[in-house]
Amino acid sequence: MSKNFTYPHGPLSWIASPNDFTGSNNLGIYAQETTQRYIYGTRYIMWDGRVFKYGNAVTALRSSFGAANYTSNATQNGAALPTAIVAGDRTVQITIANTNGYGGGAIAENELAGSYLEIQCTDCPAITRGIVGNDYVSTAGGVINVTLDFPVPQAYPTSGSWCDMILNPYRYLGNIEGSSNLGYQAWMGIPVDDITATYNCWIQTWGPCYVVAGGGDSTPGDTAGDRTVYFVGDGSINGGTAVTIESGFQKAGFIIDATATIAGGSAGGGVPIVMLQISI
Repeated sequence: MSKNFTYPHGPLSWIASPNDFTGSNNLGIYAQETTQRYIYGTRYIMWDGRVFKYGNAVTALRSSFGAANYTSNATQNGAALPTAIVAGDRTVQITIANTNGYGGGAIAENELAGSYLEIQCTDCPAITRGIVGNDYVSTAGGVINVTLDFPVPQAYPTSGSWCDMILNPYRYLGNIEGSSNLGYQAWMGIPVDDITATYNCWIQTWGPCYVVAGGGDSTPGDTAGDRTVYFVGDGSINGGTAVTIESGFQKAGFIIDATATIAGGSAGGGVPIVMLQISI
C-alpha cells in the first residue's frame, strides 16, 4: 500500500507535464493509451482557463457526449470501523461490503487513490479526506487499510462511528450513445475524442466545448432566455425550456453563442459552443 500518490497529480499545463513522451503522450490532452501517466482526476489547465481531468474509460467514450461516473453500487455507506481512529492517524481501517469495489467486494492495491472518505460519529464532526493509497482486499467483508491525504484531527471510537466512501469517479468513465439509462450517474466531463474502452484519456470539465444536443431538444438556445443547458440520460444536453430543472437534471453549462440556433453538427446536434461548468 502506498503512503503517497504513485503517479504525478499536481495541476498540469503542457510546460509542467513530465518529459516521458513515449507512446501517444506527445499528443498532450489528446493522447489515449493503456499506460497510466497520472492519478485519475489530475487537473490540466489551459492558458485560457479550460480545465481537463485525467480518467480511464471502462466503456468506449463518444466525444461530444458526457462521460459518466460508472461506479454505481460501489459506494460504501455507513461502513463500520473495526479499529478506533486515534487523533493524528493518516491510515484508517474500514470493512468492505459485497457491493464495494467496481466488480463488487474485491479492491486492488491503490485502486482507491484519488477517491474520498468521510468519517463521522454520533458525538464527532463529520470530516472528509482524500485517499492516496490502500492495500488489497480480495473478498467482501474484508478489512482494508486506507491512507488519507491529511491526518484525522481527533479520535473516532469504534462504537458509534462510521464512514462513507466512494471510488474514484474518474477511474471508471462510461457513456452509451443513444441510451437513456444513465439518469442515476453523475456526468464528469466531455471526452476530447472518441476513446477506446480500457484506455486512459482526458475529459474536459470547464470552458468552451461542443456538446451534442439531443434527448428531445436538438436546438437548445432557440428561444429567448434559453441559455443554460443540462445533461440528460444519454449524455447529450437539453435546454432549460425542454427539461424540468426541478427534477434534478445536472447542469452542463451555458450557451456562449448569441445566435438562436446553429444547424448541423454531429448526431443531429444544433447547439452552439457551450461554456462547460462541471469542475474547475
